[in-house]
Amino acid sequence: MKAFVSVALASMMAFGAVTSASAFSFSPPNTKFKLNGTVFVAMHGRQVQCVANMVGVTGASGTSTAKITRAAFGGTGTCFVSAMGLPWKLRATGSGTATLSGLAFIDGGAPCGPSTAPVTVDAQGVWSIRATDVSGGCSFLANTLATSPPITIVP
Repeated sequence: MKAFVSVALASMMAFGAVTSASAFSFSPPNTKFKLNGTVFVAMHGRQVQCVANMVGVTGASGTSTAKITRAAFGGTGTCFVSAMGLPWKLRATGSGTATLSGLAFIDGGAPCGPSTAPVTVDAQGVWSIRATDVSGGCSFLANTLATSPPITIVP
């Protein structure tokens, strides 16, 4: 009997460990959204400020995934940044945290990335992509983007 209880307990613990890996998801699910805001990028010895307009979609209910399917940068005379390698993939990793992978862009023919950046998401759907060194001698500096409709992370 003790062996049965031990096996049952071990099975429940293993199940809990498996389900906790995807315990967080983007909300609402299956939703197309926009991200807009000012971003700062350092590339090849110069820093530029751009207005970012991105489009994404959240995954199915209960999944921890979303993706950025379109990204356009402009708004200033010095911003010549173009997105590369879309879609960029997002994974909810915890309460208010995610990772953005595949982040890559080009400026004047010099590519930057791909790299992975940490993201924080607040309860109002404001996303902050934390400063990240991107391969190719570039950095995606701390940026804040508002989502519309608001996209958050839920347990």
